[in-house]
Amino acid sequence: DYWMNRGVSEVLQAQQASKCFGPVNARPSLKALDQIEYMLVQIINRPTDESDTHPSDIDRFTYTRKMEQGDADSRQGMVWQLFKNKSKIYDELSTGLLRLLNEEASYSDGLNKMNIAYLNGQCARNSKAAELYEERAHLHLICGAHQAALNDYKTAIECAPEKESAFYGKAVVYKAMKDYHKAAQVLNVAMEQFPDSVSFGTYFLLGECYQNAEEYAAAEEAFTKAIKQDETVFCAWMTRGRVRAELNQYAEAIQDFTQALELFPDSPDALFDRAMASVKLNDLDSARTDLEQSIAKNASYPDAHRELARLLLDTADASEPALAKQALQHARIANASPVMQEESLSVLATALINVRNYPAAERTIKKLLPLLTDDSKSDWSEELSRIQALTGREELSGQEAVAMPANQGYQE
Repeated sequence: DYWMNRGVSEVLQAQQASKCFGPVNARPSLKALDQIEYMLVQIINRPTDESDTHPSDIDRFTYTRKMEQGDADSRQGMVWQLFKNKSKIYDELSTGLLRLLNEEASYSDGLNKMNIAYLNGQCARNSKAAELYEERAHLHLICGAHQAALNDYKTAIECAPEKESAFYGKAVVYKAMKDYHKAAQVLNVAMEQFPDSVSFGTYFLLGECYQNAEEYAAAEEAFTKAIKQDETVFCAWMTRGRVRAELNQYAEAIQDFTQALELFPDSPDALFDRAMASVKLNDLDSARTDLEQSIAKNASYPDAHRELARLLLDTADASEPALAKQALQHARIANASPVMQEESLSVLATALINVRNYPAAERTIKKLLPLLTDDSKSDWSEELSRIQALTGREELSGQEAVAMPANQGYQE
């Protein structure tokens, strides 16, 4: 996600710059797609562990070789066509990446099933070898055969009840099955039986189980113990901060996100989460600063654009029309994805209303209405009727009050 976000950010920046020039005199450079090409190679070709050398004759580079065809002029023309048609660039990137990942997944799945077949014979000949059952359980888990994995871990525990690894493996399977309470139960049993084996990873996994089960107090306790084991892990501070935000402990959450930023200053997610906690404390200036910095780290971060637009709309009034225009720019970026989302569309509609672009607001609300529940649907239906009445007049009054639908601003 990090590599792809960086690449798409470069594409969007080049795309915006290209609008200022004609296609002949100043086409955007190849830097953006060249970078994505390099990133795709890194994603597909990087080893999954130290022993993985990718011994495969499967062609993983169909897409990247496609980018190398032709001379510089033909490549430049291809890039320009992609920039002119945003949906095409989504199709090119998603189709190419999906094909590469499918080829890699098919190869890996085949290897795993071959290894399972081999281990079937080994387990038949060595029925008391717990490590064989654990290895096969791990492969079953990777292949999605959760019940088979549980059965193997159960057999491994029966063969070697003094070993803790099968207990933890069993918990991981339950977590993969989204049975978070059962996973936490198995982890707690393992921690009681093998106190010397408890580590950062144990507490972190337990915290994730409680977090997914929405038992936030227990999750905070587990993540706190994980942090005591190792204070240098970015994800531990982030997850505890998010759990504390769920517990309405916003000041403490901000402290955790700040600590996460100490470890990874370039994290747009930590900046975004800290901004959302600041909003809850009504510290809108800090929230705006963090959202702007988050966007600076990742220019295509839709959630950050959406929330910054929402914040600007909340502070915009007749004396500062520029804020409403800024909000509209961010709302449009938040809606750049082909997938329509309720929150982003509602913010975009509100921004369009604030800048008095009623025809565009009407079209946006019509896209929004099918996504809404009864209560909010009624509010936006009324707003649509009001806008349609306004656009039906020959002249719109310059003094017409623009009302923001309920629940769109930070301050109601």
